[in-house]
Amino acid sequence: MVQASSSTAGNPAQSLPEQYNASAVFLNSALAQGWGDRIAIRTQAETLSYAQLAEQANRAQADLVLALHFDGYVDPRARGATAYCPLATVGGGEDEPGSGGEPNPRTMAASSRLSLLPWREVATRHAVQSRALAEAVLSAIELRGLGPTRLRERLPYMFLGVNAPGILLECGTLTSPGDRERLLSPLGLETLAATIAEGVAAYRRNE
Repeated sequence: MVQASSSTAGNPAQSLPEQYNASAVFLNSALAQGWGDRIAIRTQAETLSYAQLAEQANRAQADLVLALHFDGYVDPRARGATAYCPLATVGGGEDEPGSGGEPNPRTMAASSRLSLLPWREVATRHAVQSRALAEAVLSAIELRGLGPTRLRERLPYMFLGVNAPGILLECGTLTSPGDRERLLSPLGLETLAATIAEGVAAYRRNE
């Protein structure tokens, strides 16, 4: 199952009109060609708490979680899309001293014991897949000429407790006149949705 949510930038003055929260619905239509009824669409995600968002994704046993947002900057020259994905926290210092980069016996002993992952950080289990998804989606955006794009490895708040691969995608920059004009256009949103769907499809082909 693919879950997609839609939200707007934090500054109300820069937010898309209410009807354009339907970007997730455009994405639903584009993704449905490949996944049919295995898609759950959530709009106006800002009305739910992070815990509720995580519970919805986990109860749905989502294969992917896509959180669609729109960005804004003080500098009007800023433009393009940004993807956020959990940072892989693998190993926790396997090559700590030791000389010559040899494994630390203390770390090796610790890794042989059961390790508990805080529930809030469960998304980091899927960090590698999430980065692959981010790269595929951003590549599709670049190829469609909707960039520039940026990749940020950090755990978004709305992914706290989410047990699935996923990304938070800032689909465009509303303070950029070019981005805003495109995103205010239904055709622009449809193009964006089709592009995201292409990225998701590319990711799934390479799983």
